[in-house]
Amino acid sequence: MAILLGVTLVLLITLVITQQPATFRINLVRRQILNRTVPLHSNVTIRCDLDDPQWFRNASYVIPQDARVIPLYGIESDDAGFYSCRSSRGEWAHLGLLVEDRLTGRVGDGLERVSKDLEWAASVPFFVDESQLITKRTQLVGSTVLMKCTGDGNPKPGIVWTKDGRKIVRKAGRVEDMQWAIVLEKLDVNDSGSYRCNVCNRVGCISFTTELEVKEPSRQAAIVYTYLQNTTLEVGCEARFECSKEPDLEQRVEWIRFHMVDKTKPEIPENVTKPRGSSNDGEEVLLLRNVTHDDEGWYTCVATSARGVFYQSAYLRVVDELENVELIIDQYTSAMILVISLSVAFCVIASMVVFICIKLRINQKKYFNYWIKTVTVSHMPAVGGTVKSFQLPVVHIETHRMAVAKNEYYEAADVSEYEFPIDWSWEFSRDKLTLGDTLGEGAFGRVVMAEAHGLLEKDQTSKVAVKMLKKGHTDVDVKNLVCEMEVMKLIGKHFNIINLLGCCCKDGPLFVIVEYAAHGNLKEFLRSHRLQTTVNSPIDGDQRILTPKQQISFAFQIARGMEHLSSMQCIHRDLAARNVLVTEGLVMKIADFGFARDIHDREYYRRKSDSKLPVRWMAPESLEERFYDTRSDVWSFGVVMWEIMTFGSHPYPSIPAWDDLLEFLKQGKRLEQPQHCSDEVYALMNKCWEFKPGERPPFSEIVWGLDQLISAITSEEYLDLGVPESQASTASLHDDEEKKVYISAEEIV
Repeated sequence: MAILLGVTLVLLITLVITQQPATFRINLVRRQILNRTVPLHSNVTIRCDLDDPQWFRNASYVIPQDARVIPLYGIESDDAGFYSCRSSRGEWAHLGLLVEDRLTGRVGDGLERVSKDLEWAASVPFFVDESQLITKRTQLVGSTVLMKCTGDGNPKPGIVWTKDGRKIVRKAGRVEDMQWAIVLEKLDVNDSGSYRCNVCNRVGCISFTTELEVKEPSRQAAIVYTYLQNTTLEVGCEARFECSKEPDLEQRVEWIRFHMVDKTKPEIPENVTKPRGSSNDGEEVLLLRNVTHDDEGWYTCVATSARGVFYQSAYLRVVDELENVELIIDQYTSAMILVISLSVAFCVIASMVVFICIKLRINQKKYFNYWIKTVTVSHMPAVGGTVKSFQLPVVHIETHRMAVAKNEYYEAADVSEYEFPIDWSWEFSRDKLTLGDTLGEGAFGRVVMAEAHGLLEKDQTSKVAVKMLKKGHTDVDVKNLVCEMEVMKLIGKHFNIINLLGCCCKDGPLFVIVEYAAHGNLKEFLRSHRLQTTVNSPIDGDQRILTPKQQISFAFQIARGMEHLSSMQCIHRDLAARNVLVTEGLVMKIADFGFARDIHDREYYRRKSDSKLPVRWMAPESLEERFYDTRSDVWSFGVVMWEIMTFGSHPYPSIPAWDDLLEFLKQGKRLEQPQHCSDEVYALMNKCWEFKPGERPPFSEIVWGLDQLISAITSEEYLDLGVPESQASTASLHDDEEKKVYISAEEIV
């Protein structure tokens, strides 16, 4: 008996030793609270399904090997406790883990503490339904918009709404502030802006911004571009209906189905149901997988907006099997039509080739090919019937081939020549133009100095600059030069803009005649004065030394020119010191309209091509989205002011790439204040460099500010000379030398 008990005890001990520990897997999902009891010495794997989670045990941070999993092997009583995982967005999940010793029936302590921790666990706020968060919304004037931003957290967060960083204040209508949403009724264009919801509790804050654009309503109703077609399918196939809505307006597209087998289509039937089906392409696409006879019927796409309702319908027919005879006949008919069409086309082409070869052989000794490329310029009608509306011309080039008889004048070779439209109000005779040395070369042409007889004054010779195309130019180069010429015609004459004087379009290459700048471009002019520049120096007779007042006057004149361009609704897009020319008397003139664009009533321009761009002068919205308007020209003007104050230095010399520059600007950093630059001038630069375009000053305000700075400097100079301040402005009007330094607001026309 003793031997039997001994053997039984040995077997039990062996069974306990060789028994594998139990394994438990626990998955935690968002906003879940679990309590689990596991046996002592078991293996436990805790997995968190949140994105990029952080782990905590009893309020202490845990760094696991796998960010989603915590493995616990041979668990002990000390492993009992409160485990939680939290995502970077504030989402959380909690687990209360208890350890039980099954031999003694004892459960590891910590349950009471876990329950309290679960009850009082704090979390950063999070958005309950991210589908409510819409980045950009478009509404019509007079409509109502609802913006939702539902948040949650522990403790319960609060919400604050702002518009463009300020409290929401409307000129008309009211703001209905609901618990997690706001409602704006009777919208007008002044309600456009950036609306931000800030959701905060004592742990932290989250926010979301919606861009709201309010447009004037159109007379048209909602528009659907894709026309639905009736479809016949076999059982088990897939049906797809697509209904593309107008992209520029917020519309709601809904699919309905009504059960009719005849061809009648009432406007909006009463016996309708929502069809089954879905698609990853969004609400505009209805996808029916594995169709059955029950799916047969009319399917209607209804597009609804504040302008009205538009709908289209198509009938889906479901059959057990398509008729093979019809398929065979259709295939045979299609094949026969294809064979006959190809045969006829081959015969016609062969006959034409033979005829052309014979004709060319007969005439090749008498004629040669002469190519003419006709350039045409189309002008859009003025917006609203006003003359001041700037409309960019459209340039077309059409190629024509002509057979020209050989003679002593023409050679037997193909030649290419452009035929330009002649505007007699600008046309100037080539015989009266004498070309000189090359002044420089640009992207698609070159500029030479020339003398024009009788252009500005009768029987007088004037020094001018002539723009022309380089050798080996392309049609694109021709279009660019013609477009620049037409832009200069449209913007009119201004004292601080390089003005068009005339052009030569008849009987030869295109010559664009503009004003001559004796001192070249502003960038090189500033650099040539670096060594001679001192602060508070008097004005030399030959202008070898630049004073702060002269520098400000340069900026003042450029601002006046840009004020004129913006009044014509023209965006320059390449404003820089290199594109400003310096004429006699140190008069600044804006040049190079090769990048200029019109903005019409849109007030912006979005560039789509990947050509080279002047990134160091571009505004953040232009760098990131290729978005241009007058406010982006204001940013570039601020960089030009910085170039003037640094005597032609290169902006952002330590930043190698444009993406690094964009990140630099997003961090709120700007170009440093130049040496000897006053705080007032640098403050004006920083106004031009506001990150939000709407906060930058218009050019009219910039002109006024620079005029005030010049007046202040003039007053200080007269005070230094002992002249009473009240007489300073009067004395300056009689100072001819001062007029050479800058042009006041009254003198510029």
